[in-house]
Amino acid sequence: MTLYLNIKKLNVNKLKISLVITLLLLFHASCTTVAQPKGGSIGVINKDILYTNTSTGEIRALDLDSGEEKYKPSWPSEEEKAIDKKLDKEDQKYRSLAIYGAPAIWKEDIYIVTYDGYLFKLSLDLIEEWREPIGKITSSNTTFVATPKIKDGILIIGSSDNTIIAFDVENRTKKWTFQTNGPVWSSVDIYEDLVYFTSLDKYVYAIDFTDGSLVWKFKTGGAIVSTPIVNQNKVYVGSFDRILYAIDAKSGNEIWRFENAKSWYWGTPIIYEKYIFAPSLDGNLYALERESGKLLWTTNTEGKIVGSPVIINDYIVISSTDKKIRLLKLVDGQQIDICNIGDNIKSDIIKNNDLIFFTTEDSIRAIKIKQNGNMDEEWDGGHFFKEEQPISSNRIRSC
Repeated sequence: MTLYLNIKKLNVNKLKISLVITLLLLFHASCTTVAQPKGGSIGVINKDILYTNTSTGEIRALDLDSGEEKYKPSWPSEEEKAIDKKLDKEDQKYRSLAIYGAPAIWKEDIYIVTYDGYLFKLSLDLIEEWREPIGKITSSNTTFVATPKIKDGILIIGSSDNTIIAFDVENRTKKWTFQTNGPVWSSVDIYEDLVYFTSLDKYVYAIDFTDGSLVWKFKTGGAIVSTPIVNQNKVYVGSFDRILYAIDAKSGNEIWRFENAKSWYWGTPIIYEKYIFAPSLDGNLYALERESGKLLWTTNTEGKIVGSPVIINDYIVISSTDKKIRLLKLVDGQQIDICNIGDNIKSDIIKNNDLIFFTTEDSIRAIKIKQNGNMDEEWDGGHFFKEEQPISSNRIRSC
């Protein structure tokens, strides 16, 4: 399989088979002999533009208000697409321009890491400036699915070959690497010169930003793909053991745990004032007291909550694989409005002022959150990646 887990090499039991199947389904992964990897993420906002990568391996720059393209897609270029022909037969099997993680922006440039381990630097108008291999393209075990994080010119990203890589984007050289005992699918969080991330080896890690040396690691009872979030010297992270942990950011000691979830955590929790909101694959959003982990309220969907929610004014917005966007009151989780998108939603939700953005497999949508709690879909129904004219005035809006 393209994403590391080779069942023949594992002591297979029912739990491991379930893990493999669920990860592959959620992640749109498939056998290399059947199909190419398909990427896609919600992207990143810079000024009045949303930079997003599609499931077909393109970068789009969309106007936040209209959804129209600010620049014609120029990456990947025809030259880049032709690289496959220059590789030998063995390397071609692992070449893929699919992008799973969102782009990162630093100093007015865009950085993207492809599934096969190439780092590309693009200008804001989507012109390629350079590319560097940061992984080995000669192995199906070396793939990149996380969003890169950049601080002080150092890009940090994990790989499915159990490695965290720090790459100097100005000198175009690898600065350091850190080895774990499992694939790293989570993105990292950086807090006071420590890098926090998780691994399928069941550990939460804190390593030194300067040299990649281990500061501490904390073992959970299950594999972890959720990105940890650090706030006020505490690390919050959910695991496949169905537990949400609060960990001391300096020592790695457990502070509290929440054990009421009925399934795994995939999306990153978010923090707002006294709250922490944790989405789970059991279809519930759990609202907890940040300091104690006490459950304040919960709300249920009819599917899985894969992506992270977002907060606007006094509301929290969640998505689900039941194809719906829900608007809830922050204080008690009361549902205020619902929008049936008609397609599975597995991305995070991001916001800009009163607009939220999220993706389905073939489209990116924008919804306005009004002060009275009503949701109205913008962009004349969405930007659809596979259509020649993504914006159609005849399209019926979902809400």
